Amino acid sequence: MSTLSPETISDLMARFTSIMDKALDTKLKEITKDLATKSDVNELTRKVDKLQMENNTLRGEVSTLKTEILARDRRIEFIDNQIRRNNLIFGGLSHDGRNELQTVVEVFIRETLGIVRQMAIKDVVSLGGRKPGSRLLVRFGESRDVTDVLQASNRLKGTNFGINRDYSESVRAVRWNLFAIKRELQRLRCSLKVTVRSQYLVVDDMYFTWSDVNGIVYKDGNGLQVINSLVGLDIGGFVQELLKRNSSAPRPGPASSSGAPGGSEPSS
Repeated sequence: MSTLSPETISDLMARFTSIMDKALDTKLKEITKDLATKSDVNELTRKVDKLQMENNTLRGEVSTLKTEILARDRRIEFIDNQIRRNNLIFGGLSHDGRNELQTVVEVFIRETLGIVRQMAIKDVVSLGGRKPGSRLLVRFGESRDVTDVLQASNRLKGTNFGINRDYSESVRAVRWNLFAIKRELQRLRCSLKVTVRSQYLVVDDMYFTWSDVNGIVYKDGNGLQVINSLVGLDIGGFVQELLKRNSSAPRPGPASSSGAPGGSEPSS
Protein backbone atom coordinates (compact mmCIF):
# COMPACT_ATOMS: atom_id res chain seq x y z
CA MET A 1 0.00 0.00 0.00
CA SER A 2 1.37 3.37 -1.00
CA THR A 3 1.60 6.15 1.57
CA LEU A 4 0.84 9.81 1.11
CA SER A 5 3.73 12.11 0.91
CA PRO A 6 4.04 14.95 3.41
CA GLU A 7 3.35 17.39 0.60
CA THR A 8 0.08 15.63 -0.27
CA ILE A 9 -1.03 15.54 3.35
CA SER A 10 -0.24 19.23 3.73
CA ASP A 11 -2.22 20.02 0.59
CA LEU A 12 -5.20 17.98 1.79
CA MET A 13 -5.12 19.71 5.16
CA ALA A 14 -5.04 23.10 3.47
CA ARG A 15 -8.03 22.18 1.30
CA PHE A 16 -9.94 20.79 4.28
CA THR A 17 -9.22 23.93 6.27
CA SER A 18 -10.40 26.10 3.38
CA ILE A 19 -13.64 24.10 3.07
CA MET A 20 -14.28 24.33 6.82
CA ASP A 21 -13.58 28.07 6.85
CA LYS A 22 -16.05 28.64 4.01
CA ALA A 23 -18.69 26.47 5.68
CA LEU A 24 -18.21 28.23 9.01
CA ASP A 25 -18.32 31.64 7.36
CA THR A 26 -21.55 30.71 5.56
CA LYS A 27 -23.07 29.42 8.79
CA LEU A 28 -22.08 32.53 10.72
CA LYS A 29 -23.62 34.74 8.05
CA GLU A 30 -26.88 32.79 8.31
CA ILE A 31 -26.86 33.09 12.10
CA THR A 32 -25.99 36.78 12.21
CA LYS A 33 -27.97 38.02 9.22
CA ASP A 34 -30.87 39.14 11.49
CA LEU A 35 -28.68 40.57 14.25
CA ALA A 36 -28.42 44.33 14.68
CA THR A 37 -25.37 46.07 13.39
CA LYS A 38 -23.43 48.67 15.33
CA SER A 39 -25.28 51.32 13.37
CA ASP A 40 -28.60 49.74 14.33
CA VAL A 41 -27.59 49.66 18.00
CA ASN A 42 -26.56 53.31 17.90
CA GLU A 43 -29.86 54.29 16.29
CA LEU A 44 -31.79 52.29 18.88
CA THR A 45 -29.82 53.96 21.67
CA ARG A 46 -30.69 57.39 20.29
CA LYS A 47 -34.39 56.46 20.15
CA VAL A 48 -34.34 55.13 23.73
CA ASP A 49 -32.64 58.31 24.95
CA LYS A 50 -35.27 60.40 23.17
CA LEU A 51 -38.10 58.36 24.72
CA GLN A 52 -36.56 58.75 28.17
CA MET A 53 -36.38 62.51 27.72
CA GLU A 54 -40.00 62.62 26.56
CA ASN A 55 -41.02 60.40 29.49
CA ASN A 56 -39.26 62.70 31.97
CA THR A 57 -40.99 65.68 30.40
CA LEU A 58 -44.38 63.96 30.66
CA ARG A 59 -43.70 63.02 34.29
CA GLY A 60 -42.97 66.65 35.06
CA GLU A 61 -46.12 67.80 33.28
CA VAL A 62 -48.23 65.20 35.13
CA SER A 63 -46.74 66.27 38.47
CA THR A 64 -47.47 69.92 37.68
CA LEU A 65 -51.00 69.03 36.61
CA LYS A 66 -51.62 67.11 39.85
CA THR A 67 -50.42 70.11 41.86
CA GLU A 68 -52.67 72.45 39.89
CA ILE A 69 -55.68 70.13 40.30
CA LEU A 70 -55.05 69.87 44.05
CA ALA A 71 -54.80 73.65 44.34
CA ARG A 72 -57.98 74.05 42.28
CA ASP A 73 -59.85 71.54 44.44
CA ARG A 74 -58.76 73.38 47.57
CA ARG A 75 -59.99 76.68 46.12
CA ILE A 76 -63.32 75.10 45.19
CA GLU A 77 -63.64 73.60 48.67
CA PHE A 78 -62.81 76.96 50.26
CA ILE A 79 -65.46 78.71 48.14
CA ASP A 80 -67.96 75.95 48.91
CA ASN A 81 -67.37 76.28 52.65
CA GLN A 82 -67.63 80.07 52.41
CA ILE A 83 -71.01 79.70 50.72
CA ARG A 84 -72.13 77.30 53.45
CA ARG A 85 -70.76 79.29 56.40
CA ASN A 86 -74.15 80.82 57.28
CA ASN A 87 -76.02 77.52 56.91
CA LEU A 88 -77.06 75.23 59.75
CA ILE A 89 -78.76 71.84 59.69
CA PHE A 90 -81.51 71.27 62.26
CA GLY A 91 -82.50 67.73 63.18
CA GLY A 92 -85.36 66.36 65.26
CA LEU A 93 -87.86 69.18 64.64
CA SER A 94 -91.50 68.24 64.14
CA HIS A 95 -92.92 69.36 60.77
CA ASP A 96 -94.94 68.01 57.85
CA GLY A 97 -92.20 68.62 55.27
CA ARG A 98 -94.25 71.16 53.32
CA ASN A 99 -95.83 74.04 55.18
CA GLU A 100 -94.49 76.87 57.34
CA LEU A 101 -90.99 75.42 57.71
CA GLN A 102 -89.51 78.81 58.54
CA THR A 103 -92.10 79.33 61.26
CA VAL A 104 -91.20 75.92 62.72
CA VAL A 105 -87.54 76.96 62.89
CA GLU A 106 -88.30 80.40 64.35
CA VAL A 107 -90.48 78.90 67.09
CA PHE A 108 -87.79 76.31 67.89
CA ILE A 109 -85.10 79.00 68.15
CA ARG A 110 -87.27 81.14 70.39
CA GLU A 111 -88.85 78.52 72.65
CA THR A 112 -86.24 75.74 72.81
CA LEU A 113 -82.98 77.67 72.36
CA GLY A 114 -84.22 80.71 74.27
CA ILE A 115 -83.12 83.27 71.66
CA VAL A 116 -85.79 85.95 71.61
CA ARG A 117 -84.30 88.48 69.19
CA GLN A 118 -85.41 88.41 65.57
CA MET A 119 -83.09 86.52 63.24
CA ALA A 120 -82.66 86.99 59.51
CA ILE A 121 -83.58 83.59 58.08
CA LYS A 122 -83.24 83.66 54.30
CA ASP A 123 -84.50 80.18 53.48
CA VAL A 124 -85.45 76.80 54.98
CA VAL A 125 -85.20 73.62 52.91
CA SER A 126 -86.27 70.13 53.91
CA LEU A 127 -83.39 67.75 53.15
CA GLY A 128 -85.80 64.83 52.99
CA GLY A 129 -88.06 66.31 50.36
CA ARG A 130 -91.62 66.27 51.69
CA LYS A 131 -90.88 63.64 54.31
CA PRO A 132 -92.24 64.78 57.70
CA GLY A 133 -89.66 65.35 60.41
CA SER A 134 -86.65 65.26 58.07
CA ARG A 135 -83.63 67.47 58.71
CA LEU A 136 -83.92 71.13 57.76
CA LEU A 137 -81.25 73.21 56.05
CA VAL A 138 -81.55 76.77 57.36
CA ARG A 139 -79.80 79.67 55.60
CA PHE A 140 -79.20 82.65 57.86
CA GLY A 141 -78.53 86.16 56.66
CA GLU A 142 -75.87 87.02 59.25
CA SER A 143 -72.95 85.10 60.76
CA ARG A 144 -73.80 86.30 64.29
CA ASP A 145 -77.11 84.44 64.02
CA VAL A 146 -75.20 81.22 63.33
CA THR A 147 -72.86 81.87 66.26
CA ASP A 148 -75.72 82.56 68.67
CA VAL A 149 -77.64 79.44 67.61
CA LEU A 150 -74.57 77.21 67.97
CA GLN A 151 -73.80 78.61 71.41
CA ALA A 152 -77.40 78.11 72.52
CA SER A 153 -77.43 74.55 71.16
CA ASN A 154 -75.68 73.42 74.35
CA ARG A 155 -79.21 73.27 75.73
CA LEU A 156 -79.93 70.34 73.42
CA LYS A 157 -77.65 67.85 75.17
CA GLY A 158 -79.60 64.78 76.15
CA THR A 159 -82.42 65.54 73.69
CA ASN A 160 -83.27 64.20 70.25
CA PHE A 161 -82.57 67.59 68.68
CA GLY A 162 -79.34 68.39 66.90
CA ILE A 163 -77.84 71.42 65.17
CA ASN A 164 -74.78 71.17 62.95
CA ARG A 165 -72.95 73.26 60.42
CA ASP A 166 -73.55 72.56 56.74
CA TYR A 167 -70.12 71.14 55.97
CA SER A 168 -68.91 70.12 52.51
CA GLU A 169 -68.67 66.42 51.69
CA SER A 170 -64.89 66.30 52.16
CA VAL A 171 -65.11 67.99 55.56
CA ARG A 172 -67.92 65.64 56.62
CA ALA A 173 -65.72 62.67 55.71
CA VAL A 174 -62.84 64.07 57.78
CA ARG A 175 -65.16 64.71 60.73
CA TRP A 176 -66.58 61.18 60.52
CA ASN A 177 -63.10 59.76 61.07
CA LEU A 178 -62.26 62.26 63.81
CA PHE A 179 -65.44 61.44 65.72
CA ALA A 180 -64.57 57.74 65.39
CA ILE A 181 -61.14 58.43 66.93
CA LYS A 182 -62.74 60.51 69.67
CA ARG A 183 -65.07 57.64 70.57
CA GLU A 184 -62.15 55.21 70.58
CA LEU A 185 -60.18 57.46 72.94
CA GLN A 186 -63.20 57.70 75.22
CA ARG A 187 -63.57 53.91 75.13
CA LEU A 188 -59.92 53.58 76.17
CA ARG A 189 -60.64 56.04 79.01
CA CYS A 190 -58.36 58.81 77.80
CA SER A 191 -57.96 61.29 80.67
CA LEU A 192 -57.51 64.34 78.42
CA LYS A 193 -60.29 66.50 77.01
CA VAL A 194 -61.01 65.52 73.40
CA THR A 195 -63.29 67.56 71.13
CA VAL A 196 -63.97 67.89 67.41
CA ARG A 197 -64.00 71.42 66.02
CA SER A 198 -64.72 71.85 62.34
CA GLN A 199 -62.21 69.48 60.67
CA TYR A 200 -59.89 69.19 63.67
CA LEU A 201 -59.57 66.82 66.60
CA VAL A 202 -58.48 68.92 69.57
CA VAL A 203 -56.58 67.07 72.29
CA ASP A 204 -55.16 69.15 75.13
CA ASP A 205 -55.13 72.26 72.87
CA MET A 206 -53.25 70.39 70.11
CA TYR A 207 -54.98 70.26 66.72
CA PHE A 208 -55.00 67.08 64.64
CA THR A 209 -56.79 66.40 61.36
CA TRP A 210 -57.34 63.42 59.08
CA SER A 211 -55.96 62.25 55.73
CA ASP A 212 -57.18 59.19 53.83
CA VAL A 213 -53.54 58.60 52.88
CA ASN A 214 -51.66 59.18 56.15
CA GLY A 215 -54.37 58.84 58.78
CA ILE A 216 -53.93 61.24 61.71
CA VAL A 217 -52.06 64.39 60.68
CA TYR A 218 -50.37 66.95 62.92
CA LYS A 219 -48.83 70.09 61.42
CA ASP A 220 -48.74 68.51 57.93
CA GLY A 221 -46.84 65.51 59.28
CA ASN A 222 -47.65 62.07 60.68
CA GLY A 223 -49.63 62.69 63.84
CA LEU A 224 -50.02 59.12 65.11
CA GLN A 225 -46.87 59.09 67.25
CA VAL A 226 -47.68 62.58 68.52
CA ILE A 227 -51.19 61.68 69.66
CA ASN A 228 -50.06 58.31 71.08
CA SER A 229 -47.44 60.08 73.17
CA LEU A 230 -49.91 62.77 74.18
CA VAL A 231 -52.67 60.45 75.43
CA GLY A 232 -50.39 57.64 76.62
CA LEU A 233 -52.21 55.09 74.45
CA ASP A 234 -51.57 53.25 71.18
CA ILE A 235 -54.37 53.72 68.65
CA GLY A 236 -52.28 52.71 65.63
CA GLY A 237 -54.32 49.57 64.98
CA PHE A 238 -57.59 51.50 65.15
CA VAL A 239 -56.28 54.12 62.69
CA GLN A 240 -55.20 51.39 60.26
CA GLU A 241 -58.69 49.89 60.42
CA LEU A 242 -60.18 53.30 59.60
CA LEU A 243 -57.85 53.68 56.62
CA LYS A 244 -58.75 50.21 55.38
CA ARG A 245 -62.47 50.89 55.81
CA ASN A 246 -62.23 54.22 53.99
CA SER A 247 -60.48 52.61 51.01
CA SER A 248 -63.24 50.04 50.53
CA ALA A 249 -66.42 51.82 51.67
CA PRO A 250 -68.32 54.92 50.48
CA ARG A 251 -67.83 58.08 52.45
CA PRO A 252 -70.44 58.92 55.08
CA GLY A 253 -73.21 61.34 54.29
CA PRO A 254 -74.18 64.41 56.29
CA ALA A 255 -76.33 62.44 58.73
CA SER A 256 -73.27 60.85 60.31
CA SER A 257 -71.03 63.91 60.44
CA SER A 258 -72.05 65.12 63.86
CA GLY A 259 -71.56 61.87 65.68
CA ALA A 260 -74.90 61.77 67.55
CA PRO A 261 -78.23 63.55 67.94
CA GLY A 262 -78.39 66.28 70.49
CA GLY A 263 -74.83 67.36 69.83
CA SER A 264 -73.79 70.93 69.25
CA GLU A 265 -71.08 72.38 67.08
CA PRO A 266 -68.51 74.67 68.70
CA SER A 267 -68.82 78.22 67.50
CA SER A 268 -65.13 78.39 66.63
